[in-house]
Parts: sequence; structure tokens; C-alpha cells
Amino acid sequence: MSKEQIKTRVLFPIGTKLVIIISVLLLFSLGAVIALVSFLSTQDVRRTAEYNNYTINQRAGSHAEDFFNSLKAAVNLYLNVLDNFSLKSGTKMENDFFNSNQNIAAIEYKNTFIPNENFLLSNNISDESVKEYFNSQVFLDAPLTDKTVFLNAAPFFRQALLCAVFTRENKTVKALFSPLELSRSFGTGTNTSFIIMDSGDVLLHPDNDLVLNGANLLSLPIVTVIQQSGNSNMQTTFTDDKSQHFFGAYYRLAETGVAVVTTISYDIVFEAVRSITLQNIFLTGVVLFIAIIVIWFFSKTISNPLYLLSASALEIESGDFEFKLQPQTRDEIGLLTKSFGKMTSALNIFGRFTNKSIAVSAMRGEIKPGGLSKHATIFFSDIRGFTEKSEKFTKTFGDSASNHIIKWLNEYFTYMVYCVEKTGGIVDKFIGDAVMAHWGTAYTAGSPRADALNAVKAALMMRNALVKLNEKWKSSNSENPEIHIGCGLNTGIVTAGQIGSEQRMEYTVIGDPVNLASRTEALNKPFGTDILITEDTWNLTGDELIVEEMPSVTVKGKENTVRLFAVVNIKDARGPKTLEDVRNLLGIPNVDISKVDTNAKEKNIRFKAIDIAIVIICLAGSALSGTVFWREYTRTLTKLNEEPVGTVVFTKRIAQRNFINRVAWDIIKKESPVYNGDTIRTIENSEAVIAFTDNAVRLNLYENTILQIFYTKTIGANVKFINGQLTVNSASRNVTITGADSEVKLEGCAQININKTGFSLSVLEGSAVLNGETAETGDIITFDSNGKR
Repeated sequence: MSKEQIKTRVLFPIGTKLVIIISVLLLFSLGAVIALVSFLSTQDVRRTAEYNNYTINQRAGSHAEDFFNSLKAAVNLYLNVLDNFSLKSGTKMENDFFNSNQNIAAIEYKNTFIPNENFLLSNNISDESVKEYFNSQVFLDAPLTDKTVFLNAAPFFRQALLCAVFTRENKTVKALFSPLELSRSFGTGTNTSFIIMDSGDVLLHPDNDLVLNGANLLSLPIVTVIQQSGNSNMQTTFTDDKSQHFFGAYYRLAETGVAVVTTISYDIVFEAVRSITLQNIFLTGVVLFIAIIVIWFFSKTISNPLYLLSASALEIESGDFEFKLQPQTRDEIGLLTKSFGKMTSALNIFGRFTNKSIAVSAMRGEIKPGGLSKHATIFFSDIRGFTEKSEKFTKTFGDSASNHIIKWLNEYFTYMVYCVEKTGGIVDKFIGDAVMAHWGTAYTAGSPRADALNAVKAALMMRNALVKLNEKWKSSNSENPEIHIGCGLNTGIVTAGQIGSEQRMEYTVIGDPVNLASRTEALNKPFGTDILITEDTWNLTGDELIVEEMPSVTVKGKENTVRLFAVVNIKDARGPKTLEDVRNLLGIPNVDISKVDTNAKEKNIRFKAIDIAIVIICLAGSALSGTVFWREYTRTLTKLNEEPVGTVVFTKRIAQRNFINRVAWDIIKKESPVYNGDTIRTIENSEAVIAFTDNAVRLNLYENTILQIFYTKTIGANVKFINGQLTVNSASRNVTITGADSEVKLEGCAQININKTGFSLSVLEGSAVLNGETAETGDIITFDSNGKR
């Protein structure tokens, strides 16, 4: 699976998580720093702004107060001179007064009008207009008090002029003057200073329009504070009708009803703070961007190996263990990758010991626990003359014969397994040189007919593969002997499922169709065929096959005989067209079918799940004294609360054999050793307990226990079943089972099934003689508890 496909399955990639986490940390930390710096800076700037605004206001107020007092004092001085000397208008003193006070436009006192002709002329103001102003209603409304009242004359003259009104000797004095000098001192910097009356009327303001229009600032909150507060000076904050925030301070002029107000906007005060904050935010964004880039590339050193591990895990999930995984880093992920690679190699090796496709399907939940009825086709194959070929290897290679046999079989099985899996079948198990497989169980091609046809195709593929394999060995002068096999196929309803224990489980099939498939495979040798199918399989596939019918056989448990068909080829396919062509191709001698005894004893190999306890005993090794061994193990192992139904006793004589001490110990440990080419093994759930005594080794066999005996011609054993006991010793080269009325001599391999009612012997390899009657591979001999057939 590609990285892109993996990414689509990952909702929150590691890179994204790291970016989010680091971004949150950076934003939180830097944001906290910026907020703290902004807060502290704001407080500091606020204090500084309030102090500066208050200082400016005090300075402006003092200057205005001095200006107004100087104006009033000059006017009073001049009027005193006039009163004392009875001077007339236009005298030299008048000219000197106005030259010293050029900002005074005119004075009216005791109905005497004293104009400053130069001022009026330069400002284009006539005497009549000034007199008209002095006689206007505004003066009539102005109350006479001890305080000096200032009036805004700008709306009347359309230029910045103020009028001071005060009393002198109970007479009203009116002085029209220009506040230009005062306006210059106020300035128009960041702080705004202006002069208002208690009523809110503007006397002086940087905004000349407010003065000319006679504006009233009574709605300004600070004017309300001035009116309500008795303090002569004060600073405060307020918000105007436009929701703008200001720092404000006022200075009330003594005995005038006039206040100087100084304000500064929050926007101006905190502009520097905002600028620094914005710079910090921009810097944070730059740092965050760089951090994200660094983290993103750093996350690749984590995510890329993890993507590789994820892809590898998905490959394993799909059943593919054959890939190499190399660590890309030297950190913990590299160590994990290395360990994962070793695990993959182990799984790849382990997968060869199990049915990998079944294991993967069970892992995905496609195969549920329990058994299901399946309409399946069962396949058995067996190598012809395997015993003689094994002996040939022993003669040729000596001690290394086992290794050569395994390589020879593995190459053969590689071709056979490929044919099964290529056609959608499942290899159930290998039984020595035999192969058991089935179609339509865990997987199906869509119908029993398609599954059966695939099974037949697999058998035909095996035929062609063996021809090529034998030619390969022949052309390479290989010492590997040629292989010829017999294949038996049967179709029917079987029970398929996972059978075994918690420690070991196997997907297999059981039922009468399985036994019939095994019986069918065994008939290839007498019929001179390589592929035999039953009537049930032929009914499904016969219209697409070239077959020749063989004699029917009688099968135990079935009322009617079973029809068998030899498969020649698929119709319209290249290759053999008749059974004779097949025999010529494979080198099978012609057989007179009419002389084949189809009513011979039923031949059947029962293949049960490996969860049934199997003990394989191989009599091999040289004679050594075992007395010391048995004395070392004087303890007895018993199975609680159960009585054995059979006992295998190894007498002192056989206990002296070299292998018996190792065999007994390995059975306890449930291992599978191999000694001198003979197989001795136990399987999970073995219902067997070994007891040790001074003179013998006793193997208690419980119900449904299976004992398999494999041995060679050079080493034999004597087996007897007497009164519920099965006794094994080495009295002769052959295996002999003696009951009340019967005796069996076996040359090869036998399987003994013991239960409460008796036991049965299956000839797995070779032949046996039963009371003078010959039994061959696949025959089953049954005894009751008294040893009678």
C-alpha cells in the first residue's frame, strides 16, 4: 500500500499532531508574553500619558490665567489713568496703551467707547460694528458679578475675538481683544487644550470652526465633571459621543467661570503600544511559520518510518510476509523497525509450517469458529513406491540420506502446492509423502461444479508438472528418483472448520466424502491410473472432461457400489486423448481391468485433526543399558479422576534400548524428536500419561488416544493386545499383534486406535498378514476388547 493510501486511512497524522501541539505551545507562550508585555506597557504608558496631560493642562491653565489677569490689569490701569487725568480719546497715552496692548481691539467704560484704530483697521472691523456688539443682547443677559466674564465674540465678527466683561466702581467694563497670543501658546500637538465657560461655551479651541460657530461642549462628559466638581483642577477619563476614549484634565481659572481643558485620545496614547504589539504578533507569526516548517520536516523522520511500518503491517495483514524491512533511523523507531523486520522474517518462516491463507482469513474474521457444512471436493495424492525410494536414498547417501529425502520431497511439494493454490484450493496437510487438499471450503469459485472442475484441473496440472520435474532431474543427471503419484478426488457434503485446541488449531474437513476420496486414491495402483474421480465429481464435471470408467467398487457403509472414472484430459485441450496415452506418457504398465478385485476389503486412511493426541514411536538405535535411567525416574505420573482404557507397557527388555529414555522424556515434554530416521512425536491434547517403574515404562492410553508405530525393516517389535493391555516388545523384526483368535504380522507402518470397546489397526505403509490373509496399505483391522476381530 502506498503512502498516499495509508494517509487516507490516518485521520490525524503525526506531522499534523506535532504541528498542532507545537503551534499551540508557541501561541500560548508567545501570546502570554505579548499579552503581559502589552499590559505592562499599557499601564506604564497610561501613567505617563495621564501625567503629561495633567502637566500640560496645568501649564496651559496657568498661562491662560496670567494672560487674562494681565489683560484685566492693563485695562484697569488705563482706566485709572483716564479717571485721574480726564484725558480724551486720541491722546498720546491712549496710543501708548494700545501700542503696548495690541491685542485689545476696543474698550467701553461709562458709555465711553475707546477703539484701537490700528487693530480695527488691520482686521477690517468698523467702530460701528464694535459699538453694535457692545450694545447687543448678549451683554444685557450677562449678569453683573465680581467675577470676570469672558464671552466669545467670534460668531459676531467671524474671527477669533473674546470679550472680557467685569465691573469697576460698579460700572461695567467691556474689553474686546484677540486671544491669538494665547492660542499660539496652546499649540496643536498630541494633547488638545481649549478654554470653555462653565456653561460649556467654547472660548478658545484649536478647531477654529468651533470658535467661529460659537459651539457649546456641554455634552462632553468632562464639562459635566467641571460643573459638578468643586475642585479647581482635576484629571479624569471619559468617552465622547463617538465612543472615543480620552484622558482629560481641567484647570479652573480663579474668579472667572472659565476652565482650561486638556485632552488626549487613547488612540494616540496607545498607538506605540499597539504598534509594538502588532510587531510582536508579526514576529510570533514568523517564528511560528519557521517552527512549523522545521517541525514538519522533523516529523518526516518519524512519520516516514511509521508509514513504512504501517505498510508492512498491512502487507502482513494481507498475508504477504516475504519482504525486507530496513531501519532508516538509529532511534527508537529504528530499533522498532529492526525488531519488526525480524518478526516479519519469523512470520515468513512460520507461515511455511501452517496454512498461511487460512491463518490470514481467520485473522480477518472471514473464517468463523465452529464447523460448517460445505459442498466440497476432496483430493488425496500419494507417491508410488515411496518406501523403496527412501531405501535407495539410504543406500546412496548413508547418514545424509534424511537431508536428501527432505530436499527431494520439498521440491516435489513445491510444484504440487503451486498447482493447488493456483486453482483456488487449500492444502490441508502433508501426511508423509501424501497430500490432502480441498476446494469449495474456505474459498469457493462460486459453485460446487466450478470447485470440482478446479480440483480436477489441479490434478492435471500436477501430472504435467511431474513430467517436467522428472525430465529436469533426468537431464541434470540428478540422483533424485522419478516420482509417480496417484490422485483421488471425491465431491460431497463435508464438515469444515477449525478443529483443535487453544494451543493448536487447524482448518480441515471431516466426513464420509473424505474417507471415500482416500479410498479412491488407493485404487490408482491396481487400476493403472494416476487420477481417479468418483461418480459425484464426474456428475459435476464430466461434460468437460475426457474420462474412462473403471470398475465399480464396494465401500463399507454404502449400499450401492461406487462408480469411478479415470481422468484422461480436459476436452479440446492438448495432451492425452485416451487412458492408454496417459499410461504411455507416465510410464504406467497396462493393467487388465477385468482381473482387478473390486470387492477387496475397504481401504481407508482416516485423517483426523492434529488436535487428537498422536504418539509416533520409532524403534531405532543401538542397545544400551537403560536400568540407570529408569531408577533415576521412579516417580509416577497419573491423570486425575480417570481410569485408562488401555496400557502400553514397555518391558525391561525394550527399555534397554538406547532411544527409550529420550523418547519417554520427550513424550512428557510433548516434543517431536527424530532418532535414526524414526519419528517419535506427540501432539497437543495428548491423552497419554507415562509411568516409570524399575523394570518397565508404562504408557496409559485414555479414550480416543491414537498410537502410531513407524519402524524400519532392520528393527521390529512385537505388539500384543491381551485383556485390555497392549504390550510392545522387541521379540522379532516384525510387529505382531496377538489376540484371542487372531495374529497380525506387519511389515511397515501401522496406526493403532484404542478405545473402551477395543482397538483397530490401520496399515499406513507396507503390508500385513492377518491369519494367512494379506492386508495392504489402507486396510483397517478391528478388534474387540477380547482381541477378537
